[in-house]
Amino acid sequence: MKRNLLGIIFVFVLSIVLMSCASSSSSAVGNMIQTLEDAGYVMEEMDSDSCAYYQTNTLSATYGVTGEVKALYHGYINSSERWVEVVELKTADQANAYAQAIYAEGATGKLVVVEDSTILITFSTDTINLFPVTKG
Repeated sequence: MKRNLLGIIFVFVLSIVLMSCASSSSSAVGNMIQTLEDAGYVMEEMDSDSCAYYQTNTLSATYGVTGEVKALYHGYINSSERWVEVVELKTADQANAYAQAIYAEGATGKLVVVEDSTILITFSTDTINLFPVTKG
């Protein structure tokens, strides 16, 4: 009995620990992740500590953007062939501000796609071409 109770508690605690920072991700995130996985990417969802670290050290300190990171994903093809980062922010304005800050860097080679409050960052034109731009 005691062993079963400890097992249940362990599973409960483990499930809480493994919960990511993206418990309510938007459909844009889901669509981007699905497109990337269909193209051969192995995507990994980062935990809440990683989201907080990214928000403080990349979004705010590096790019000077005030925003809240709701979800963060990293992905690769063949472990190192192509790299992608998908960041869901709280608002579309935050995602657009982040994209503008990346563009302002100039010649870093980063390519971005923004959809709603989600931004995709990569160095690969093959990856960017998975997301056609439509003008309305």
